[in-house]
Amino acid sequence: FIQWNFGDPSTNTDVSALNSPCYTYPGPGTYVVTLKNLTSICPFESVIKEVVVNAPIVIENIPPTFICEETNLVFEGKANLDDVVYSWCTLSGVVISSTATLNVTVKSDTSFIIKAKDIYGCEASDTVEIKMFRFSFSLDIPEISCHDISTIVTLQINNPEQYSFQWL
Repeated sequence: FIQWNFGDPSTNTDVSALNSPCYTYPGPGTYVVTLKNLTSICPFESVIKEVVVNAPIVIENIPPTFICEETNLVFEGKANLDDVVYSWCTLSGVVISSTATLNVTVKSDTSFIIKAKDIYGCEASDTVEIKMFRFSFSLDIPEISCHDISTIVTLQINNPEQYSFQWL
């Protein structure tokens, strides 16, 4: 018979008698795990091991970006930890930048994946969405206008309530 003690000071339920238990720590820190022999049959010395749980990488959120077609964009990856290695990939996994900075020109709606890896090999990723802003309109303007006579110009646009207009 054995007993695992996972060394979590925040609880007294961090023990198990299973041969291969699983334990989830409440957060980052250094924990001392102990495996004890509870019987005199086939005795063995207690095994004590220090386990370090690192803080998780949290990538700073980059909100969806709305742009005009063929606009040059620069995104900067940021995380809560120092010494993080970044990479930017297409959704199909092709690496397009191996730095924290992505400098790209896009021609259509697309998304990119930013990946971050800390010095221990722990990883995090997030998806950045880019949407094209399509301003589609037409103007009805008479081909001929007379001097000192008002001319009606009509703007045809979808969802006009979403825009502000200034005629100059």
